[in-house]
Amino acid sequence: MDRRETPWPGRSGRCERNGPLRYYRGRRTQVNSPYNSGTRSNANSPRRSSFLPGKQSPFHLLHHEPEALFMAATQAESTPNPNSLKFTTDDGFFLDDGMAAYSSEADAKDDPLAQRLFSISGVVDVFITPQFVTVSKAPAADWGSVKPDVETVLVEHLESR
Repeated sequence: MDRRETPWPGRSGRCERNGPLRYYRGRRTQVNSPYNSGTRSNANSPRRSSFLPGKQSPFHLLHHEPEALFMAATQAESTPNPNSLKFTTDDGFFLDDGMAAYSSEADAKDDPLAQRLFSISGVVDVFITPQFVTVSKAPAADWGSVKPDVETVLVEHLESR
């Protein structure tokens, strides 16, 4: 059968709504549809599909950009001091090497991570090593308000490295 011939009698090879059709192993497949552009981001990637014209499905991240799904996480551990928490992570290092201890915002002027931690209301002491960060709060401060802010700062720091 010639490629231009329609395998279905009485069919023109055009979709009334969306335009020309392509024949592939005896089946019709739509070439140009408003919901599937048919373009490829590169020759080795699967076809990009979307739910709306010009919008890409979020499922493409599962196959193309695993690093886009990366989100650092921290775990808080208690210490013998009830005003201190130790924050650890498996997703990187807080410091390249050594350790740093700061007891005021003025002491932390050369350390951006410590400066951001001291900007949180209630933080009075910061101890940083490559594997963990210990943050101490004022006795009047509540961990319920301090801990989420500390975790946010630490995650942003890890993701920026």
